[in-house]
Amino acid sequence: MDSFYVELPPVDSDDPLFRHKTEILDQRSLAFRFSVSGADSCVQCESHVDAMLKTARILNLNEIEWYFLEEDEFGTITFRNELEALNTVFAALKCVKKAKEEVVALNLLIEIVIQKFRLLEAADNVEAGISCDGDKESKLLDWARREGIESKLDVAVFDGFGRGLRAAVDIAVNDIVMKIPQHLIISEDFVDNTDLGLALNDFEGVIGDTKVLLWSMRERHKPYSMFAPYFASLPDSFNTGLSFGISALQVLDGTMVLEELMQAKEHLRLEYEKLFPELSNKYPSLFPENQFTWEMYLWACELWYSNGLKICFPDGSIKTCLVPYMGLLNHSLHPHVTHYSKIDPESKSLIVHAARPLNAGKQCFLNYGALSNSHLLMFYGFVLGRDNPFDVVPIGRS
Repeated sequence: MDSFYVELPPVDSDDPLFRHKTEILDQRSLAFRFSVSGADSCVQCESHVDAMLKTARILNLNEIEWYFLEEDEFGTITFRNELEALNTVFAALKCVKKAKEEVVALNLLIEIVIQKFRLLEAADNVEAGISCDGDKESKLLDWARREGIESKLDVAVFDGFGRGLRAAVDIAVNDIVMKIPQHLIISEDFVDNTDLGLALNDFEGVIGDTKVLLWSMRERHKPYSMFAPYFASLPDSFNTGLSFGISALQVLDGTMVLEELMQAKEHLRLEYEKLFPELSNKYPSLFPENQFTWEMYLWACELWYSNGLKICFPDGSIKTCLVPYMGLLNHSLHPHVTHYSKIDPESKSLIVHAARPLNAGKQCFLNYGALSNSHLLMFYGFVLGRDNPFDVVPIGRS
């Protein structure tokens, strides 16, 4: 049978680790182009995939993984890295598949990669969720469908997580799990074009981040808002570290986390006092005092800290945004969604693909980033315990 080639992408020239990755690839004599015979056996195909993964792991290193990489480390580095490496190899094989559908060895290679995805799933024991069909969730789902959100995920309740999103059907690698129209993505630009945004242009010192907070505070109370079902579905309290009560703070007494929390809360309080009551006095119809209290300002801060996502728009700008429905995805070190931050210019939608398989009924996770437990506690209200590889221990110097 004819042979064929599988080509992995080169190191991106804009990659901050370009030089380091190139050096490692050269030192280890790792290839980007792999020749495969159409008649290769299963054992030979296993060997090809292993060779491809060695290269793909280096291509997908992040800064922390690069820093701690051992010279003789060729196997799995981290869950995140392995997932990205498998997706890199899978995408390369799919490119070949378009031209050579019936080659036995190619189908073997793809099946081997899929099996490796399944091994990742087997190592991640996620319980199935219970359907969440309350009035707020039902109205949110109806609104999402009317506004053009497409999703293979529905709302459920999970032990230890509360609300989240679960697979409504079996989901395969690279399946579209969610598609959200750009007009539903709430950003600074969106707020600038509202009556509130225009009024704030005349108020000195109000920047974009502050505008979206104030807009969220007002929109939360507008029954006829386009986003009313979304805001109605949000919790009355986010229970992040920023709103901890006295008993919770006492548990943290004597820790650096408590000091960081108090400093962050004091900063937010000072920012609030720069705005109110002056805004309410100047624009009483836009900023009624009963809707712009300190407690409501803190709620809006927690909303944006815990639900805000960095989104890249078609013009290349990157903004922190609220993405309705998608905000229900919970954080995990073992995510199913890894690339979710770029709006597709053709469909004008945020298209979210599955990075690994997910069985119907199981929770779908994304990853908020390489965050320490103190950061997770302060801005999200939970910790990962001793399992968090990104946790830090401050070391003082006398």
